[in-house]
Amino acid sequence: MLVGEPVEARVLRSMLFQTLSALAACHAAGVLHGNLAPYRVLASPLAPGQYRFRLTDFSFSPPEDERASLAMSVRPSRSPPEMDVPAASFGPKSDVWSLASVFVE
Repeated sequence: MLVGEPVEARVLRSMLFQTLSALAACHAAGVLHGNLAPYRVLASPLAPGQYRFRLTDFSFSPPEDERASLAMSVRPSRSPPEMDVPAASFGPKSDVWSLASVFVE
């Protein structure tokens, strides 16, 4: 996989499955990512056309129960539009929105 090179549909499906699975595991443990972006999804080649995808950079990730009551002063780069509302709280749905925007990009 090179930058600017088309990605096969099966690789995209695998990437989406692996990253959603990783996000689900994080959310099950009560941890939100908080700032997903394309450069925070790493690909490691396993074999020709096969990759292991990983989520990285959890530096913006307090536990979910803390984030739910936290008024954020800085909006993550790919957060959902409802985060523009002053009383909005960040949650798992925001991570899913961010991951979807990574795939659109």
